[in-house]
Amino acid sequence: MTLAEAKSHLRVLYDDEDAYIEMLIAAAREYAENYQNRVYVERTDVNGNPVEAEAMPAMEKAACLLLIGHWFEHRETVNIGSTATEVPLSATMILNLRRNLPI
Repeated sequence: MTLAEAKSHLRVLYDDEDAYIEMLIAAAREYAENYQNRVYVERTDVNGNPVEAEAMPAMEKAACLLLIGHWFEHRETVNIGSTATEVPLSATMILNLRRNLPI
């Protein structure tokens, strides 16, 4: 997912928060990887062996955009004077579709 895709989803037209949005992109991808037990960015395992990444399907990208939007709008742990919110259920439901459950 690119910065331009995330900014378009967030309807952000300025560059002041690019670093923050890039951090949210990485966090959403990591959340999806950890939740689904998948790898979307190549890395090495604990033994230094390369772990091959798979392409992130459009549905997972949509879930990541939902997470990014949620985190962008709700920057504090607690929002006083508003309804409590958590990770959007729709993002979790999308990520459940291809979740690898450990045996």
